[in-house]
Amino acid sequence: METYVVRVYREPSAEHGELVGVVEHVGVEGQVAFRNVEQLVEVLISRPTKRRSSSPEGEKRCRRQDRQT
Repeated sequence: METYVVRVYREPSAEHGELVGVVEHVGVEGQVAFRNVEQLVEVLISRPTKRRSSSPEGEKRCRRQDRQT
């Protein structure tokens, strides 16, 4: 089973009913932005490419990135 964190934002300039946000695949570095439902679905069905490091240094880097967003 894959686990994702999906953050959806309300953007004043977005069309009615449009979704805007980011997807984070748990255990994979980085986030992917989406601007509509089609892009969200595309992100969720694509395969992740870069796994997070399991080292303590990798964990610190991930936590630091989380605080910056």
